[in-house]
Amino acid sequence: MKEVIIIGGGLGGMAAALALLMQGFKVSLFESNYRLGGKAGAEKKDENYEDHGFHIFPTWYVNIFKIINELEIQDNFIDVNSFHQIRKKGEFPNLVKIQNFTSFKFALKNIMSGALPKAEMFLYYYSVADLLSQPYRRRAFLDQLSVNGFIRSRFYRTERISLQYQDLLLKFISVPSYRVSAMTTKIMLGFWVKHSIPMHKILKGDMERFFIQPFSQKLKELGCKIVLSSDLEKIDVDGSRIKSVSIRNLKSKKLDRIEVDKLILAIPPEKISNLIDDDVFTSAPQLAKINNLGNEPMAALNIYFKGKINGIPKYHVNLINSKYSITFIDVSQIWDNLNNTVLNIIASEIGKLKTLSDRKATSEIIEELRLFIPFENADIEKTFYQSHVNEPLVTNDVGSWHYRPYASTELKNLYLAGAYCRNHIDMTSMEGAVISGLSAAKKLGEDIGIDLKINIQKPKVYPRILFVLGKIILFPLVVFAKIAVLLGKD
Repeated sequence: MKEVIIIGGGLGGMAAALALLMQGFKVSLFESNYRLGGKAGAEKKDENYEDHGFHIFPTWYVNIFKIINELEIQDNFIDVNSFHQIRKKGEFPNLVKIQNFTSFKFALKNIMSGALPKAEMFLYYYSVADLLSQPYRRRAFLDQLSVNGFIRSRFYRTERISLQYQDLLLKFISVPSYRVSAMTTKIMLGFWVKHSIPMHKILKGDMERFFIQPFSQKLKELGCKIVLSSDLEKIDVDGSRIKSVSIRNLKSKKLDRIEVDKLILAIPPEKISNLIDDDVFTSAPQLAKINNLGNEPMAALNIYFKGKINGIPKYHVNLINSKYSITFIDVSQIWDNLNNTVLNIIASEIGKLKTLSDRKATSEIIEELRLFIPFENADIEKTFYQSHVNEPLVTNDVGSWHYRPYASTELKNLYLAGAYCRNHIDMTSMEGAVISGLSAAKKLGEDIGIDLKINIQKPKVYPRILFVLGKIILFPLVVFAKIAVLLGKD
């Protein structure tokens, strides 16, 4: 069996490699970085691995958890059933606790939590049922409508409900509610409502040692040839096929031309865009659609303190109405060998910081954080900032489904893998990346007449009729709740 070349060592490329290796293929995996994992990896800094940003693993990540079981690293994860919110400056340490927020079993408890006035929190849950009750035939319409637009079109809407969507979406999928499509949100919530307890899982340590390294070791054991620090510069086409690729070793600067039988590109769309020259465009014009996909960076900042900050809960904390849309987790309460507070911070809204130096951007985020959490700059031992300006996340913008590619392309021996590819998850996520890698491997097998027995799992959802009935039954309460809001009573 001829060799498959995979370029891109993120989760999409790794998943494709694993699937093909387990079916007996010979695989060479090229990655431009010095490590595998892509945006799911971690940077080596002194003796520590600094995560690309903290990661959550919802239990509807069924294909990722299948790999986790195959790697036998289930014990590296712990369940998370709650998160906290600081709604205004000066509120700390009196935080609002929200439990299993996608579970209707916990709806009453969350309605009474104080996250929103009770009537509006009830309307928030009703809005979820309303969105999930929308029929599949409205898919095209919902893809052209932002979730913010959907909510604001409903009679029960309030400004605080819209802001709650904005906050949660920006924190969990890194896209503002005025950009992400209602269809993407509907799909995501459908999975999360069915797989709501635990809310998600997190690792007991950094991504590199607790997930990526076991994954990489498995690929090596199966015979994968892994070539790091190797950047793809050009693809050469011959009619409807890719003939060869030119890859430069970033250490030696040597440029190698490698002939290709089957090629999987598991690199970000902006990098693929740079490869579309006149010849590639002539052979595969549909590839150029990826130029229409939007992306945004999501900054990460790790702060190591000299001591403990009392009052910080164990799991994630959202800062409501923070200038840079900050969420953090104190990993010292979860990871071993960390005696002092260590905050892993994600700043989802960094438009104002893009052009700043790392030092200035770090200072800005710290000053914003200090408005919510009391500490002094002298309490900080060290920081590690990653702007990710050159590693943006693809955003699930309104109308973007039309521009997202399939695993197969017009070039008969070229396949794509990445969270931006079309898949049933329909959102940029680790699960979407893995599904795309499995899809590319499966399609490759089909094209050469081999059934690779790759089982791409789809998380279950509740029947739509349940949400339709729920809307009908709860409608009188919705009217009363809306009247209560209008009268200023709660």
